[in-house]
Amino acid sequence: MTVIAYGADQVRHLERALFGEAPQAGVEASRVDLSRHFLRRAEERRAAREEAARFTERAREKMLMRMFEDDPDIKQDLEQHKAVFVSQRLHRVAPPVAKPFITSVPRVIAGSFEWYKNAPYDVAWTATSNASSTSTEADHVGGTYSVIAQSLEKGSISAAAGVGVYFGAPAEDTMQSFAAIINYTDFLSDSAFPGYSASAGFQTYLWVWGFTENAWVGQASITPSWNSTVTGFDGDTRKDSGFTGQYVTFSAAANQQYLAWAWSEGYVAASGGFFGGSLSTVQLNANVQYVSFSTP
Repeated sequence: MTVIAYGADQVRHLERALFGEAPQAGVEASRVDLSRHFLRRAEERRAAREEAARFTERAREKMLMRMFEDDPDIKQDLEQHKAVFVSQRLHRVAPPVAKPFITSVPRVIAGSFEWYKNAPYDVAWTATSNASSTSTEADHVGGTYSVIAQSLEKGSISAAAGVGVYFGAPAEDTMQSFAAIINYTDFLSDSAFPGYSASAGFQTYLWVWGFTENAWVGQASITPSWNSTVTGFDGDTRKDSGFTGQYVTFSAAANQQYLAWAWSEGYVAASGGFFGGSLSTVQLNANVQYVSFSTP
């Protein structure tokens, strides 16, 4: 095994010498397509939820009205429950702390032509479907991003963020793998009144954009990933933290440039009416500690 570049500066200089600078038009094209995909998915979720509500809203309101008429104590109990429900605030979990065993120095290894990198990376990206009920951050220098979304009877809301890493594919290795080690913390919570429902979830991805192809050449759904839906007086709360190391393999054109993204989207949905409603919250903090590009 021969190391031909060692340390962030040497790796960056070798990469630029072999493949040149990342084309800014291509970088922006990948950001635009990420946003297009994200907003399309957000709109599909919103439309599906509104379509489902259109058929159930009248029946639900009539059912709850009759329930209150038959037993006035139920209305008082629900009002007390709602006071607690509305008082809930967004639960924030601390961002992950880099673990000491992630100490590998960026380098390039000849033979299989493996590239290893850690932050700083090259670009960052965020997107939201409702800025007033979301919070997103992405820092390519630190290799971190976060996604927070909450809906208190406000319908379907989505948010996304991620960081991107530039690299080039050598002539002799047309099949490549992009791998990432992600340190994360997450939190998910949803709760609902009788007759209502709430949903919350998030998904993490590794996607690779080809500058020459002007398209995504590799896409993989990875962990961390959670989904939850509750109805009635039901509720669900989950939180987790840890490491995940996963990869996506793709066909690379020889001596061409690529931009690999590690990103996540969070989504929540909650509705309300005269007799109650629902609440959903999701938060994900990610630290992309290490990435590699190699022949599978």
